[in-house]
Amino acid sequence: QFIIECGAGLGLVLLLRWYWWRVNAWSEIAATLTPALVYGGIALVNASSPTPLIVFPESMFLIVGVTTVVWLAVTMLTRPTEASVLDAFYRRVRPTGFWKGIAERHPDIITEGAFLSRLAGWLLGVLMIYSVLFLFGAVFFGTVGEMLLWLALAVTSALLLWYMLARLEKVQGHDAIL
Repeated sequence: QFIIECGAGLGLVLLLRWYWWRVNAWSEIAATLTPALVYGGIALVNASSPTPLIVFPESMFLIVGVTTVVWLAVTMLTRPTEASVLDAFYRRVRPTGFWKGIAERHPDIITEGAFLSRLAGWLLGVLMIYSVLFLFGAVFFGTVGEMLLWLALAVTSALLLWYMLARLEKVQGHDAIL
């Protein structure tokens, strides 16, 4: 519970970093520190009361909300990342999403249609990671049927992800994705 709540709200900024040019290092620092501070504040409030006033999972929703407001405010109040760094990132990663201003400076880079491929790649990556985790669990518990199922899913998703990335590299001319 402690780990979940001290990281609550961080995921959104880490994900949006790839889709919104305005997210900067200060955004990520704020989203990393805020959950722990809010968790500490909730713990102090609960300790000073005969019965806890804010309990899990309601506390997690509060932490996510406060963290989101804080990192968005920090994002808007701090300077954006330098244009040269954003340009280099854009050329290397070719992100989709809210990169219009940077994209206009690089008309030679085409990112249209990449969103669905990237979403599929993300889903395959998640499937691969969870399959490997469940595979380890099946190994520890000695359930052969489950081991084979999770191994098949892990290998299949890894091969599909590899194929997709290799195809994207060939089609879009990325520098060494793999």
